[in-house]
Amino acid sequence: MGWVAGPVLLLAFAAVTWYTSLLLTDAHRHPKGSGPRNRTYPEAVQAILGSKWWWFCASVQYTKIVVINVGDTITAGISMVAVRRAHCFHSQPQEVAIIEANGGIACQVSNSPFMLMFGAFQIILSQIPHLDDFWLMSVVVALVSFAYTSIGLGLSIGKTSESGHSFGSLGGRQEAPVNKVWAILTGLGSFAFAYEFSIVLLEIQDTLKPTPSGCRPTEGKQMKQATNFAILVTTAFYLSLGCLGYSAFGDQAPINLLNVGSSGEGFVKPQWLVDCANVFVIINMLGGYQVLAQPWFAFVENAVYRRFGRTHFTHTELVVSIRGTPWLRLTLFRLVWRTAYVCLTTCEYRWIMKAGVHDWQLPEKLCSFCMPGWCFDETKSILADNMLK
Repeated sequence: MGWVAGPVLLLAFAAVTWYTSLLLTDAHRHPKGSGPRNRTYPEAVQAILGSKWWWFCASVQYTKIVVINVGDTITAGISMVAVRRAHCFHSQPQEVAIIEANGGIACQVSNSPFMLMFGAFQIILSQIPHLDDFWLMSVVVALVSFAYTSIGLGLSIGKTSESGHSFGSLGGRQEAPVNKVWAILTGLGSFAFAYEFSIVLLEIQDTLKPTPSGCRPTEGKQMKQATNFAILVTTAFYLSLGCLGYSAFGDQAPINLLNVGSSGEGFVKPQWLVDCANVFVIINMLGGYQVLAQPWFAFVENAVYRRFGRTHFTHTELVVSIRGTPWLRLTLFRLVWRTAYVCLTTCEYRWIMKAGVHDWQLPEKLCSFCMPGWCFDETKSILADNMLK
C-alpha cells in the first residue's frame, strides 16, 4: 500500500476498533451501569436490540471465531515450517546451492505434520473448562507477543541501517491491476484481524469480578482502561513494525518478516534469534486460539445443557490426577465436542489449501470472468504466494 495508505488505514482500523470496543464495554450492563450483566455478546444484542437480531449477530460472531481459529492454525504452521526450513538452509548449504542452481526449490517442508501437532496441543488445552482459568495463559501470550514484536523491530532497524536497498514508495509496489487489488485486500484483511480481541471483549469483561456499589473503579471502567491501554500499545507496535519492516525491504517486503528462505523472503540471520521469534509466534497462537474459542465452547455447551439437562454424558466428571493431585476435570461431552471442534479447524486448513492454492482453475476462472484482460501468466504464482503467506 505504500507509505501513505498503509499507515493511514492501520490508524483508521485502530480508531474504529477503539470506538466500538468502548461501546461494547457499556453494553455489558443494560441499562448502562445499573442493569444486569450481559455475559456474552449475543446476550447484549438480545437485551438491547431484541431477539430478532440475536441469531444474526451470534452467527457473525461465532463464524468469525472459527475463521480466526483456522487462521491461528495456519500461522502457527507457517512459523513451525520456518523453523524447520531455517535449520535445513543452515545445516546443508551446499545441497541447497546445488538444488537451486538446477532450478529446484530447496528445503521443501510440508505444513501438514505441523498442523496436526498444533491441533493435538489444542485438543489438550481445550479441555480447560472456562475462560476464567486462562489468566496465566493470557499473561504468557502478552509476554511472547511483546518478545517477537521486539525481535522484529530490532531486526528491521538493523536492516534499515544497511545501505544499498530501496526504502519503499508512496504508492506501494507497481504491478498489474488484478494483483494490486489482491494485495490491497490481503492487507485490509490483515488489518481487520489485527484487533481480533474485540470480538470476545464482553466475554473477557465478564471474567472481572463485580464491583460492590460505591467502589471505584467499576468493572466497566476497568475494562475501558484496559482497552485504551491495549489498543494504544498494540497500534504503536503494529505501526512501528509495519513502517520499519517496509523500510527494511522496500516494495519487496514479505507479508511475514519471519518467513525464512535462502532467497531472503524475510529475515534469515541471526538464525537463533529468528527461530526464537517464530517459537514465540507459535506460543502466541496456542494461547490466542483458546481465548477466542472458549466463548464458542461455552455457547454450545450451555445450549446442550438447557436442552437435555443433567445427564451422565454431559455432567459426570472424569478427574485426571498427577501424583494424587487433581490436574484436569473432564466430561465426556466436553471431551467429544471440543475435540471435534479442534479437528474441524485443523482440517479446514487442508480444504483451504486444496481449494485455494493447489487447484488453480477456480481463481483463474474468477479472474477471467470478472476482470477480462487483467489476467496474465504470473497471476497464479502471485496468488499462491499471497494465499500461502
